[in-house]
Amino acid sequence: SEAAGSKAPKTASESEPRMSLRFGGPLVSYVALAASESASDGVGLVAVSVVVYLAFVYLVAKYYLGQREAAYSLPLEGRAAPEDFKEFRTPLFGCFERPDICLWSLCCPWVRWADNMWTMGVVSGYWLPMLAFLLLCSLGSSAFIVLLAMVGAVYRQELRIKFGMARQGGAVCVEDFCVYCLCMCCAVAQESRQVEEAVRAQHPAVVRKAAAVSGEP
Repeated sequence: SEAAGSKAPKTASESEPRMSLRFGGPLVSYVALAASESASDGVGLVAVSVVVYLAFVYLVAKYYLGQREAAYSLPLEGRAAPEDFKEFRTPLFGCFERPDICLWSLCCPWVRWADNMWTMGVVSGYWLPMLAFLLLCSLGSSAFIVLLAMVGAVYRQELRIKFGMARQGGAVCVEDFCVYCLCMCCAVAQESRQVEEAVRAQHPAVVRKAAAVSGEP
């Protein structure tokens, strides 16, 4: 009876599952907790980074809007009749002729691009187009680069229409698309110089004159 009541010792193979559950449970829980904390920290860090970046963009845009009337009010050298704007007055790769516009177009193209379109009445506001262009510039995938070039080409065509340029539509639209694909900063700089000179010359296509340039967007 003693032999029958005694239990046979468990083998190592029988005790291993219990040991793995005993020590594996807390380990799995710890790893899951650490992963969730890491994910939440990552989301928080991204959110803070986005807020700080947008605040910086806002300050840069406000600085630009505050000083642009002085640039638009400078006298224009040379002939400036409306018919003189039926082509781009400056070459595409003449960026370095105006280092200030070149710097804005290279570092903050969304600031200048939105101002160009807003000043010419192509868009009805400043901030939403600026943020949309910023978003397209910030997303670096090939699809968004193509989308950015398409948007740039469409609105470049709008500028051509505003100035009554002979070269517009058709193959010229494809040309504008390629320009934005390959050298967006040069395109923005060229458009900026065209719009700035049009404001100085009081071109009839300009919607927001120099006196109203520093007004609220």
